[in-house]
Amino acid sequence: MSLTNQSAPLKKMLSLCEKLKLNINDDIVKFCIAAVLMCGKRHDINYEHALLSAYNSPSIILMNALQGTREYQLFLKALNFEIKQYVNHSPSF
Repeated sequence: MSLTNQSAPLKKMLSLCEKLKLNINDDIVKFCIAAVLMCGKRHDINYEHALLSAYNSPSIILMNALQGTREYQLFLKALNFEIKQYVNHSPSF
C-alpha cells in the first residue's frame, strides 16, 4: 500500500479504534493499526478482529522488529497525519 492510497484504510482504522474505545495516540495502538494494515494488504482479513487480536496480545519482539523498518516509519508518518486530521474533525474528540 503506497502512501498515496493509505488515507481511506487509515480513516477506517481510526473510526474502528474510536468504536472500540482504543486510544489512537498510544504507541501500541499505532503499532497494531500499522501491523493490521500491513498484513491486510496481503490478505483479506477482518480488520476489527485483527486489531483486537493484535491489541490484546502485542508482541514486543515483533513490535521492535517492525519499528525498525522503513515501511513502518512511512506508515507511522501517514498515521500520525491522519490522527491529527481525525481528531480535528471528529466531534467526539
